[in-house]
Amino acid sequence: MILSTGLQLVAARGLDETSAVLLADAVGTSVGPIYSRYDSMEDLGVEIWRTGLSEHFACLLEDLRASCDGDLEARGRLAQQMAAPDEATSALVELLAVARRYSFLREVVADDASVHLDRHLAAQPECPRALALAQVQILLGAVLLAPVGAAMSVDDHLNVLEMLAEATHDPEAARATPLRPEPAIFDLPKGDTHDELLDAFVDAVIEVIAQVGYDKASANRIARRAGHGFSSIYSHYESKEEFMEATVNLLIDQIITQSVQGFIGVTREEFIANSVANALGLSSEQNRLNRHLRTEVILAARHHLVISDHLNAAYELVIAFGREAYAQQFPTFTDEHTPILRAKWLLVRSNGFGMSLLRSNTPMAAEIDWTPASIALRNLTERRLLDLL
Repeated sequence: MILSTGLQLVAARGLDETSAVLLADAVGTSVGPIYSRYDSMEDLGVEIWRTGLSEHFACLLEDLRASCDGDLEARGRLAQQMAAPDEATSALVELLAVARRYSFLREVVADDASVHLDRHLAAQPECPRALALAQVQILLGAVLLAPVGAAMSVDDHLNVLEMLAEATHDPEAARATPLRPEPAIFDLPKGDTHDELLDAFVDAVIEVIAQVGYDKASANRIARRAGHGFSSIYSHYESKEEFMEATVNLLIDQIITQSVQGFIGVTREEFIANSVANALGLSSEQNRLNRHLRTEVILAARHHLVISDHLNAAYELVIAFGREAYAQQFPTFTDEHTPILRAKWLLVRSNGFGMSLLRSNTPMAAEIDWTPASIALRNLTERRLLDLL
């Protein structure tokens, strides 16, 4: 009962917000039976992973390979999970997202994830490693974003999985000559309110969230990092929560801007080079805090409605921007072509957040030549839009 209820709570609230008191109340017992079995909620997370989620991850990867090989039943199951994840799949991404912050959980998850990924790549010997890994990133990123995604349907995800299968078997990508651009550098966003004190607090919140997550970012920790008493913030905001939400919304805008810069309205060669540089940068050790920040921002959106609403609105603006850019480039582009644009954007953003999630749990992404994945993505865009237009 404890494991089953713990899985439900982790899926719905995340490990950070699952407590022994909350778990005992949901089970209908005192905290005694909880602490007689687990010293901490980290121990519970480890047990949930070991007794079901690790194998569930392996099953999802098996369906992923089958989908990329044209199995429509497997593709349908995955599309359903990506649009509306069940408890096991939701709990899986919740634990992957926070494992780096829990020492024992990190070891267990990293070991198992590496084994599953090795098997996934070995099962597709003809597929470039970048594309095989991108398959996993897109799946995990879509699930992570599902509760806060801008109303992406099962059909949207079926389009994504069809595109992913097409990319997996792209002959040009398979024989691509590796590109070696300098990795993109993603500095942590900075406060830009033109108020020195407020900017100090914004910068402090950003660093604290990147390290310990949104829900663990206490006022004391933020004040120590800012070098000022936290009461100073109340001259600008009525509550800590209002300040935190405003700062994360600023982060969302900056992260999304980074994700589209250098990709719309550029040449084919520029697109591929920028894509490889971004992948190298996002998976590099130099951008570790920025990578963690991306995952923590989505975790915050999964559990806080104000942040979720802002993220949805920001994504819709990106779709509108892309629609306008394509309409200028292709005079025959109309609203009827928007589903393809949405699927492409869903694939790109899922891959970006999925890469951050996966890289936090395994070093594998840092050792990949991302050229094949970047070429395949560009080819998809060209084929799908030009076929329509």
